[in-house]
Amino acid sequence: MAMIDPNSEVQGDMTNSLTHKHFYRLSDPDSWEKRGNAYDGGGGIYVIRCLSSGASIESGSFIPVSRIFGSDPDGILYIGMAKDQGRLARLLESLDPRYNGKGHSDGKRYKADKRFEEHFPYADWVVELSGSKTPATTEAEYLNRYHSRHGELPPADRSKSKD
Repeated sequence: MAMIDPNSEVQGDMTNSLTHKHFYRLSDPDSWEKRGNAYDGGGGIYVIRCLSSGASIESGSFIPVSRIFGSDPDGILYIGMAKDQGRLARLLESLDPRYNGKGHSDGKRYKADKRFEEHFPYADWVVELSGSKTPATTEAEYLNRYHSRHGELPPADRSKSKD
């Protein structure tokens, strides 16, 4: 499955800070209940991607994202962190077209421009949840490594972590 490779030369080794990973399609009605398993009562990071047309989570085929230094084949749109389930809940509600939730910046930007939905349909969005004992540090590592690799942050991220 395509994802940030924690063992790549650019990214270094982040395996000590991650406890486990879970993938969910945001439009899956059961994802809200299932995602409770991801953070073990603690926090973690989340990575948002959009599946290629007709792809499944298992195939790991994501829409590539154009970046300054070429294309990101992992299709990463956003990297964020949550110390608890609240931030993740705001993200999911802000992205879901059935709700007017605006409690997360990623959802605000997504709903503000119809081109986003045309290119990255909500029905195909996937969140990768990774538990971490130090979510702020792990998020900063992921953002810094993404920036080093692609010359900029993921398209929906606006700033590096302050950790």
